[in-house]
Amino acid sequence: MTDRGSGSVLDELGPAFAAHTHPADATPSPPWQPVSALLDASGDAWRTRTADVRAALERMAGGPVEERVAFATAHLGVVARILAPAFALAVVSSAVVPPDVWWQPAPGGMVPVSFAPPEPAAPGSLVDAVAGSVVPLVVDLTAAAAPTCPIAPAILLDNSASALNSSVTMLAAARPALAGRAADLADALLRRPPWTRAAPRVGAGFRRNSCCLIYRLSPGPPGPVCGDCVLRR
Repeated sequence: MTDRGSGSVLDELGPAFAAHTHPADATPSPPWQPVSALLDASGDAWRTRTADVRAALERMAGGPVEERVAFATAHLGVVARILAPAFALAVVSSAVVPPDVWWQPAPGGMVPVSFAPPEPAAPGSLVDAVAGSVVPLVVDLTAAAAPTCPIAPAILLDNSASALNSSVTMLAAARPALAGRAADLADALLRRPPWTRAAPRVGAGFRRNSCCLIYRLSPGPPGPVCGDCVLRR
């Protein structure tokens, strides 16, 4: 069972931040699944997710979609929905969520997620608190996903960096007074592993170091690129 709980704060920020909550150590009922299942060394969970996303993209595009495009999209969809609500809670409430995250593998749209109740960040650095909560989960998910498809690891790393940058942009639009706090936290996180970007300043000038490949969904000539794409001039 899950409910909106602290998620009501996130719901006000927009669908990218919306989340459910479930009691600590609980087992939410199906169709909820633990995100930790994606850490399975066999890679079967990621292959299944990629196949589902690929089928949804092909329906949308009206034609074949490369496996690597579907894989990159599947990975971005999962890590963004973990990072965005966790990041927003840190900015808005100085709270961190445990890495006990559940999800529903919906084939299209925003992936539903559920967190255990957030906890106030311990005295000290909020950056340290966030870096020690869901960031390691994202790192582990990326490491588990990488062997399942022939794709450059840099693309997956940039997916999570892009998700943080997008979170700042959307949060600033929803709560302009928090724009500076959000940017400062994201900048500090992006200077640390796994990203270690030298000059990550988030916002309109942020650029990925690699392309997410989504532009390849368009048939014929290359389609429009994302706002933070390395291909954008």
